[in-house]
Amino acid sequence: MNRRILCFLAAVAFVFVSASMSMAENAILASLENQGVTMEMMDDTALDSVRGTAVIYGASYPSVTTGFKEHHVTYKGFGADGDYRSYNYIGNSWSPYNFTVSYEGGALLPAGTYLAAGDDWLVDRTSSPNSWNSYYAELAEYHYQVLYPDTGNPSPYAFHASAWNRPLTTFTW
Repeated sequence: MNRRILCFLAAVAFVFVSASMSMAENAILASLENQGVTMEMMDDTALDSVRGTAVIYGASYPSVTTGFKEHHVTYKGFGADGDYRSYNYIGNSWSPYNFTVSYEGGALLPAGTYLAAGDDWLVDRTSSPNSWNSYYAELAEYHYQVLYPDTGNPSPYAFHASAWNRPLTTFTW
């Protein structure tokens, strides 16, 4: 009899504990609300307009603001794939010509074709750590700064996407 009562009380306690845990609030969201940051729920349409846009505003510029620079890096053979310190910087190539980027539109910029300058980071994970081969190169990151079409000067908008943890301001090792 005592064993049944003990099992019953344990089950009731489990239900109360699990119910209170499921209603616990997110500590990060609570902290933001305490600092006066207001948040609003986005519907699926609004989320689709921002998800994956890769447009940034007001961040640091790429290594070049005129032309196109291609950085060549190789995998050292050890370390995490997503850690930029696991790669050797072999060199780069540069073209003085600006290029255009087509964009489907999103939260920050409307759809269109934009004049740009910037960087590509191409990773060769197959060759030896001290030689880079374009045949094996894969795009690990791009950072294209949108330029004003009338002057060619950099605007505050940029396109950026990365498959590793390299800080935006790190161009050499």
